[in-house]
Amino acid sequence: MPAPVVTSEITRPSALRHRPIGAETEEVRFVTPRASRTLPRQEVHTTGSHAPAKKLTKHREQPYAQRHNFHWSLIAGLTMLGMLLVFWLAQQAIGWGMTTYDDMRYGRPRTVQTDAFVGHESGTTPSHFIALNDHGRVEIIEMPGGDPAHARIFLGPQIWGAQADLVPVNINFIPGSAGSKQMDMDVSFQNNHVRFHNEKGTFVLQTH
Repeated sequence: MPAPVVTSEITRPSALRHRPIGAETEEVRFVTPRASRTLPRQEVHTTGSHAPAKKLTKHREQPYAQRHNFHWSLIAGLTMLGMLLVFWLAQQAIGWGMTTYDDMRYGRPRTVQTDAFVGHESGTTPSHFIALNDHGRVEIIEMPGGDPAHARIFLGPQIWGAQADLVPVNINFIPGSAGSKQMDMDVSFQNNHVRFHNEKGTFVLQTH
């Protein structure tokens, strides 16, 4: 019995179509960016029916102080400190304004002058009075009308406290006791009043 004939299904090399290797493959190159340079972001624009792309912007990190809110107690403390500073400055400005006004009105030492008929005159000329603050001590000088050579000095109380020498002193004359035609002398300073009674041709400090 003859041996069976075996046929090969392998296609001969001459029947295969020649395909160059480089025709369908592409060379892939990997480029590593340098550390000192960064690739700039580009804007992507589309045309046609596609919706416009959003502009790409570089994200900037906010500073640490802006990313963290301050505690309410710190804000309240700073507000109170600012109010106290404003209040102190206002007090200083008011005090400076009052001192400047008194300097223009009363001078230094603080002095007030006035004329009045008190019954000590020898003619038709009124008596002249000078009330001054002599380093915190109240002093009143009387020059009788028509006889200034017999001037008299009356000592008042001592003024105490800060800047006592800058306290203005005022002088007024008020009617004396009932039935008396002579005028008493009232000296005032810092809402305090000191009265001198007109007795026997002179003034006497009221003790009580």
